[in-house]
Amino acid sequence: MSEKEKEQHSKVEENDDAISNEKEEIISELRAELALLIEKLEATTEKGKALKNLRNLRKQLEAEIEGDEVQDELSAFKTQLETVTEKNKSLEEQISSLKEGFSLSLAETENLRKRHKIELEKAGNDFISKFIGDMSEVFENFYRAREHADGGEDTIRLVADGIKMNIKIFEDTLRKHGIERIFPQKGDLYDYHKHQAISTLEDDAYAPNSILEVMRAGYMCKDLLIKPALVSVSKKAENV
Repeated sequence: MSEKEKEQHSKVEENDDAISNEKEEIISELRAELALLIEKLEATTEKGKALKNLRNLRKQLEAEIEGDEVQDELSAFKTQLETVTEKNKSLEEQISSLKEGFSLSLAETENLRKRHKIELEKAGNDFISKFIGDMSEVFENFYRAREHADGGEDTIRLVADGIKMNIKIFEDTLRKHGIERIFPQKGDLYDYHKHQAISTLEDDAYAPNSILEVMRAGYMCKDLLIKPALVSVSKKAENV
């Protein structure tokens, strides 16, 4: 084989190798593109399946919603909601009525309190007026007695008798108005509801807590203590 033929044969082999390499590169690129297409196709298929499943699920839910059981439940729920709404409305009406009643009761109570206050003031004024009217006779008798206090022995006796009579009128007037004079006798037992002890003395002649002396009379108006009687009280003698 001549040199020229060898050279041509070598070029042919080089061309064959280049073509073979180029084919392999093209085949490799085609394989890569095919793999990428397969992945995209698979992904698209998965999305399609998921979308199809969602559509089927929606149809299933719509079918269930349209079913008799769900409709019954919705109807029952609506009925319960209407009942609750009616009860709420009824409660609101009751609350409004109670508020109105409370306001009326409050106003009535306030009016009653004012009337009661006026009646108490009137009763107090009436009591004072009647009491002063009845006591005026006692006062006038004392004034008349004072006018004759500077007379002779007979006049003084008349004044003393007048004072005794006036005291009786005074006591009758107090009783008429429910006022009691508290003046315990010596030896009476001490009563803390009516008496106030201002001293204690040893005295074996009387039981302990017995009244020995009254320093000042007390007064009660019915069940109300106006002023306690001031007294001294006995106590048991201490053994020496």
